[in-house]
Amino acid sequence: MRSLFFKIFISFWISTTLAAIIVGLTAELRRSADLHEAWRNMFSGVISVNAYTFAQAYENQGCSGLRMQEISLEQATHLRSFFLDDSGNPLCPQHPVPNAAAKEAAMHSSQSGSIESTTADRQRLIAKRVVTAEGHPYRVVVILPRPDIRLFTWAALQRLMIAVSVSGLVCFLLARYLTSPITRLRAAAQQIAQGDLSARAGSKKGKSGDEVGQLVGDFNHMAERLEILIGAQQRLIRDISHELRSPLTRLVLALGLARQKDVPDQSALDRMEKETERLNEMIGRLLTLSRLESATEPPAKSSVSLTDLLHTILADVEIEAKMRNCSIQYVAPRDYIIAANFELLRSALENVMRNAIRYTAEGTMVEVSAERTSSTPPMEVMIRVRDHGPGVPDAELENLFRPFYRLDAARAQHTGGVGLGLTIAERAVKLHGGSIRATNASSGGLIVEIRLPISSGKTPAQPAPVSAEHATHL
Repeated sequence: MRSLFFKIFISFWISTTLAAIIVGLTAELRRSADLHEAWRNMFSGVISVNAYTFAQAYENQGCSGLRMQEISLEQATHLRSFFLDDSGNPLCPQHPVPNAAAKEAAMHSSQSGSIESTTADRQRLIAKRVVTAEGHPYRVVVILPRPDIRLFTWAALQRLMIAVSVSGLVCFLLARYLTSPITRLRAAAQQIAQGDLSARAGSKKGKSGDEVGQLVGDFNHMAERLEILIGAQQRLIRDISHELRSPLTRLVLALGLARQKDVPDQSALDRMEKETERLNEMIGRLLTLSRLESATEPPAKSSVSLTDLLHTILADVEIEAKMRNCSIQYVAPRDYIIAANFELLRSALENVMRNAIRYTAEGTMVEVSAERTSSTPPMEVMIRVRDHGPGVPDAELENLFRPFYRLDAARAQHTGGVGLGLTIAERAVKLHGGSIRATNASSGGLIVEIRLPISSGKTPAQPAPVSAEHATHL
């Protein structure tokens, strides 16, 4: 019996069948007891009435009159009776002598009521003592016939069979209802094992809110995440293959040109050096992304001054900003203390700033600001980085954080980069319990907002109003 459906069905059916039998047996025993009580009460009344009739017949007509009354009672009710004196002896010599059990029952009877007893051979006796108007006491003993009362009648058996059949149908439907989600889970798991990652076990949240329904919902959520992650991995492999092929192809071409000349062309060597550096950068960023993707625990953190962190990054990107003839303005009225891994968060924020420098128009300014979003716990600081470039179509904003995503391949070649900076930034921010999103500014350009939790128990430093001298321009 390996099937869970069959186990549940048989278990429930046996349980309900036993319950039905117990209930039916209890009801039949109660019915039998009630019938016996009614039967005994009926004959007890008959004996009470006939006891005085026997006494009057005996006193008026003697033994012949008594015998006639006994025969009449036996023919009418099939009751065998003994009419005795107060000592328990027969009044008439020709009458049958009662056995010891009947005589004992007669001696224990009283005028106020009758007494009932059972003989060794399971015969039931009723005895009653009567006193006539003249004050003569007599005792009457009657042997009751065996009642024809069956414990289980055919009608009761029919009712029991109907109850068992109905319970079997109900148990079948219940077992099917309970095991159908598990059957769907098994089928979906087999499909996923065969490579169909789109398989789901019924509706997303499950048809019911019980534990099995929640299990189905969790399974579907797991399958959805697997499909997304494996799909992203497959896209990443395709993107890596494509991104590696381009610089390798250019390296081969540059190498071929260099071999065709006796003296290597300096431009060809420069091209090979540039492509080699590009490959080295791409491999380094892929390793960083791989470490972030496989991280199962939060990175080691310490208390970090956000102002110090941002000034360190601004100093690093100063040269790149000057090369593009643009500047960076950092405005923050306060310093904020956050729990962070300094190097990891520095890399994330630097990627966002370098991306803004690449795409902002020449002669414009990249604006960086930091401000608290709420004065009540949980408190967060929002870092905004805005460029004055062409922006991104709204439909493509979510794709900015996808590995190797480029809105325009030609423009990407012109501005440089390998398409992994924002992806690394997103993973790093999430490891710090924060969030990152991109929006288009109403007047043009892209805004990247990074939210990070402020350390509990740490208060912002004293206000440092920013004027023209305090703003950082690079």
